[in-house]
Amino acid sequence: MYPYGWNEDDVVDIYLDGHSEPAYSGHLDAGDEISGRSERYDWACLVDGSYSVVANLSTELEETFEFRDESNNLAFEFRESGHREFSLNGGYVHAHPTPSPTISSGPTKQPTPAPSDTPDFLLFYTSADKTLGEYNMRTGTYKDLLEGTDYFDGDVAVDSENQLLFFSSPSRGQITKVDLTSEEFIGVMSDTSAVPMGVAVDPYSETLYYVDQAYPSVRMISYAGLASVVEEVRNFTTEGITPVGLDVLPTATMDDFNPDNPGMIFVTGYSSLEGHIMQITLDGAAARVAYTTSNQLLYGVAVDIDSDLMWWVEDRGISNGLFAKSISSPDEDLVEVASIANAIWVAALWRLETIFTSDYDTGTIIEYSISREKAEVVSSQTVASPSTGECRGVAFYYGPAWSR
Repeated sequence: MYPYGWNEDDVVDIYLDGHSEPAYSGHLDAGDEISGRSERYDWACLVDGSYSVVANLSTELEETFEFRDESNNLAFEFRESGHREFSLNGGYVHAHPTPSPTISSGPTKQPTPAPSDTPDFLLFYTSADKTLGEYNMRTGTYKDLLEGTDYFDGDVAVDSENQLLFFSSPSRGQITKVDLTSEEFIGVMSDTSAVPMGVAVDPYSETLYYVDQAYPSVRMISYAGLASVVEEVRNFTTEGITPVGLDVLPTATMDDFNPDNPGMIFVTGYSSLEGHIMQITLDGAAARVAYTTSNQLLYGVAVDIDSDLMWWVEDRGISNGLFAKSISSPDEDLVEVASIANAIWVAALWRLETIFTSDYDTGTIIEYSISREKAEVVSSQTVASPSTGECRGVAFYYGPAWSR
C-alpha cells in the first residue's frame, strides 16, 4: 500500500471475508510522512483469500491510496472515500469490478449481482409476526423462509462466521436456529414458562445469549440446542429491571470496567418508572448503569466499542427513533440520530458504517450510512419493503457465498 498526501484523519480498513475484525487498519499519524513527499510505504502480510477494503479519506485533490502486489504492480487505487472488493492469490492482487459510485464511506447496494467470489449480503427480517424473510442486497430479490403464527414476535440475530440465524418466539417460549446453507430449522430452547426476547451471538464460543423476561435475566446456551444446559448470566430482580434487547461483545474491555476480564453485554430494559441500558461483564459478575431515561420504551441496542458509542432504539412518544451516546462519558448528552415512527430492533455492520432498522408502521427496512466518530447519519434509504408489511426483527449476513 502506497499512500500519497494522507493526513492523520484518513483511515483504510481491510477485511477478510467472513470476519468482523479488520485484517489490516492503516492510517497516517502526524510525523509519519517521508520528508518533503507526504507519502509512506506500508506492507501488509495477508493470507490468500477474498477481501473488502473501506477507505475513509479526506477530500484533498492530490490524495491517492494505491494497492500494489509484492512485485510492485499497481492493482487499483482510491482517490476518494469508497469501498472495493479484491482477492489475493500467490502474492498477486486481483481487483474485482469497481462498485457503483458513492458519496459515503460505506458501500451501496450493487445494481447487478456481484461476482461469486464477493461476499453475500443478505438482510433477514420478520414480518407481521408470522413470516421470516430474506432480502438479497446484491440482487434486490425477496425470499420467504418460514411462516407460522406467533413464531416471529421476538428478535432475530445472525452469526455470519458460522452461517446461522436465530430467532426468538416469546409467545411460545422458544428460540429456533436456522442453518442458512441448508435452511434447516432446529430448536435451541423451549420452555413454556420462559419469555425469550432479545437474542445475540458469540461466534467464537458458539454461544447464544438471550433475554428472558419471565425471570428476568440474561441467559446463555450452546448452539447445540435443546440438549444443552441453559445458564443464567445475570439476574435483574435486585435492580427491578425487565430486560428487552442486548448486544454481546465477546472480547471487549474497558479500563474502568473490565480490564482483566474480556467480554461485555449491553442490555436495554425498564423498571417501574424508568428505562435503562445496563453494561455487564460476559460472566455477569459486574454490572453498571450505562444510561437512564424517564421513558421506559427501549428496545434494540448495538455497541461500537472502538468508537465508544452505543446506539439504540427508543420510543419517546413525540421523539421516536434511533439514539446514540458515549459509553465512557455518562454526563455527555445523547444524540437523536434518526426519527423513526415505530422502530424496534437494530443491526449494525460497523466495518461498512451501516446500521439497519425496521419500521413496523410502514413495513420497511431502513439502511443508515453513519459516521462512527460523530454519531450522526450521513444518508439513509429504504432498502426493502416486504409485501407482508409490519417489519419487526432485522439482521444481516455478510460473508462467503454458498450454493442455493
